[in-house]
Amino acid sequence: MHEVSLVVGLVLTMVAVSTLGRAVRFPVPLLLVAVGVVGSLLPFADDFRPRPDLVLVVLLPPILYAAALKSSAIDIRDEVGPILSLSVGLVLATTIVVGFALHAAVPDIPLAAAMALGAIVAPPDAVAAVAVTRRAGLPRRAVTVLEGESLFNDATALVALRVSVGAIAGSITAVEAVGEFVGAAVGGAAIGLAVGLAVTFVRRQVTDSIGDTAISLTAPFLAFIPAEQVHASGILAVVTTGLVLAHRSPVDQDASGRLVEGATWSTLAFVLEGTVFLLIGLGLRGVIADVDFGIGEVATASLVVLAAVLLVRPLWIFGTNWLGTLVGGGRHPPPPWQHMAAASWAGMRGVVSLAAALSLPLDVPQRELLIAVTVVVIVGTLGFQGLTLAGLIHRLGIRPPDPRDDALQRARALEQAAQAALARLDEVVAASPVPDPVVDALRQVAEQRTVSTWERLGDRSSGGDPPTVTYRRVRREMMRAERQILLRLRNQGEVDDEVVRSLQHELDLEEALLSQFEEADIAADEELREVRPTRPRACRHLEEASTPPPPDVLACPDCLRLGWKWVHLRQCLACGQVGCCASSRGRHAEAHWRDRDHPVMRSIERGEAWRWCYVDRVLG
Repeated sequence: MHEVSLVVGLVLTMVAVSTLGRAVRFPVPLLLVAVGVVGSLLPFADDFRPRPDLVLVVLLPPILYAAALKSSAIDIRDEVGPILSLSVGLVLATTIVVGFALHAAVPDIPLAAAMALGAIVAPPDAVAAVAVTRRAGLPRRAVTVLEGESLFNDATALVALRVSVGAIAGSITAVEAVGEFVGAAVGGAAIGLAVGLAVTFVRRQVTDSIGDTAISLTAPFLAFIPAEQVHASGILAVVTTGLVLAHRSPVDQDASGRLVEGATWSTLAFVLEGTVFLLIGLGLRGVIADVDFGIGEVATASLVVLAAVLLVRPLWIFGTNWLGTLVGGGRHPPPPWQHMAAASWAGMRGVVSLAAALSLPLDVPQRELLIAVTVVVIVGTLGFQGLTLAGLIHRLGIRPPDPRDDALQRARALEQAAQAALARLDEVVAASPVPDPVVDALRQVAEQRTVSTWERLGDRSSGGDPPTVTYRRVRREMMRAERQILLRLRNQGEVDDEVVRSLQHELDLEEALLSQFEEADIAADEELREVRPTRPRACRHLEEASTPPPPDVLACPDCLRLGWKWVHLRQCLACGQVGCCASSRGRHAEAHWRDRDHPVMRSIERGEAWRWCYVDRVLG
């Protein structure tokens, strides 16, 4: 009963602290650690220490699996060089530098034990770094690299730790260490790939979303356990399985399966990630109580290791990029130095380092001192880097991805999808008669999604809601009336409760979809408000374009001639010609550009004041 009460208390505390952190815009991981430290002073938390196997075997695999499900195998493939450089090269470099520096500063610590500590503190915490960088608005490519690093660096560090512990015991040579490292990496990736493909085959045979999600919940452990049994990297196996399943999800799962699995893993990841930071804070008191070394020795070792950890990362990032430019002859220029500086400071350590330190065998020399130094590095990086990273990104002048570019990409993608859908609709209608009202309704559904995306680019300050916003507001009122009637019929016994539940479920699905669109609109409005007005990127056509007078007639003349309807209207800034948008059937604005080579158009919809260069594909 005590364990159940502890778990319930941890979850409720985590939810409350996370809600508070988001409300006050304070890094949630740091706040959770602070609350955990305060909680460790309570009587019931006396001598609390998180079990290493609880973190490394029970918590870490599903956390990394959930992160892999949200990652893109294609994006990771495109950034595989920087990701491998950080997740393998930097981890090994940190391990070596920390090992030699600590052994030189404290000769009583054998080199192999110092290397073990280097492996323990080498991997930055996945959750803390990505949470802060996303909130601070780091560009998408940099976030992808950090996410990829966080997926694979734990595997590198834990294999390096295993090799170091073997070296302490004298049971492994240098050649054997290299072979074990390569074998663990290759074996983990191979097992993860095999499990991922096996799960994709099994889930194709499952027809209900609940069973599909149940399979997904077992997937990280199906990969982790056999990999560890054969001394391969279980963490790498878990990550590989997650990436395979995420990449295959659009083919192997139906819509309801993806919705249920996504909601389940989002909730589980939220609980597990928050819990691990609480465990860090709760465990600090017990770990510190075990230290029986002098304050001078602890301080010396801690300062040396912390300094090495803070310095190696920027030296590695700037150095490898400079080397890559030198070797490549300038063909592949490095990212902006501001982005490299921000990534250099995103090195907060977390619960994996603490669990790895606690997992050290009892006969490791200076074990308590190594654990104490690990605690100092965790607290130091979380407090120092975690509190200053967002401010550093802001001071470096790094701008987040332009949400209007995202809106345009979304509109173009949805436009092509809608065209494919409408083409398929025509094929179906040609093959078998479909009533005209049904055809019209289906066409409206296909076209409506692109319309709402273009509306996000409009300026809402002029008053009045766009049609899609009005639609959602009125539809919510209609659903509220429907629910009231359903509940009245149920309470009066006129309709069975099971029937009402089924109808309620259908309304819930529709309202959830409306809420998702509404949340996206709110987030987009906030982002657009921050960047409006914005300076266009270097584009000669936008700079030189004039502004013709508004047209006398708000209509697309080509659509009028053909008897077609349009969605939105655009005006050429070179000659004033009006044409329909890319979401319309005719796409006459784009056709005008191709025919006349007039590069810039503007929106002439109410409340919209943006321009678009067809040549440079730049929004201004």
